[in-house]
Formats: sequence, C-alpha cells, structure tokens
Amino acid sequence: MTRGLWGHANVGWLIMAACLPVAAAAIRESGAAAVTTILLGLLVVASWQAVFRVVQGVPLSGAGAVLPVALAVLADGGLTPGQVVIAASFGVVIGELVFGGFGRNVFAAGPVALAFLYLSY
Repeated sequence: MTRGLWGHANVGWLIMAACLPVAAAAIRESGAAAVTTILLGLLVVASWQAVFRVVQGVPLSGAGAVLPVALAVLADGGLTPGQVVIAASFGVVIGELVFGGFGRNVFAAGPVALAFLYLSY
C-alpha cells in the first residue's frame, strides 16, 4: 500500500519551504542577529528531533524549521545564544515531541518557545 503524496514527511518539508521567504525577510530586516538565531535554533531543533525520532522510530521532519524562524521574527532582537538554545529546547521538547509529535501535539513548538521567553526573561 502506498502512502500517497501528503504524508507527514512531505508536509513537514513543505512547511519548511514555506518558511524560507519569512526567514529571508527576517534576515533582511535584522541581519546577523536573525541569521544567528535561525541557525542556532535549527541546530537545537534538529538535535532534539534526532534524539526523539530515533527512540520513536519516526523519520525526521522539516516542520521544526518553524520554531527558529518564529524566534527570529517574533522575539526580541537582543536574544543571547543561551536564550535561543533554552527557548528552542523548551519549545521543541515540551511543545512538540513530548506531547504527541508533529500533527498530534496540543501546542505548537513556536508559541511555546515564545511564551517561555516572554515569561522567563
């Protein structure tokens, strides 16, 4: 039986592609700060997803790219790298991976990370 075009993996990569124009706009507006936030956030999200996905036996998804782009666009421009790592870790682990994963989670990882930043810093 074939799964069809709209499986979780393809939808995740399509979401990642949809984030590219927004990421480009954030980089144009904020410059190096947005680049640092996005790259560091992608590294953190990919690391946590790799840990959880290997344990669960689920393939990696590109949907995690939304979180670093949301941090670069919506959070304060003066984020330190430590704040980015902690907020991205909290958002992806609590918001997405622990509570069901992509498509089955109660809260999206981006808003969870932003709420964590706004409430703690």
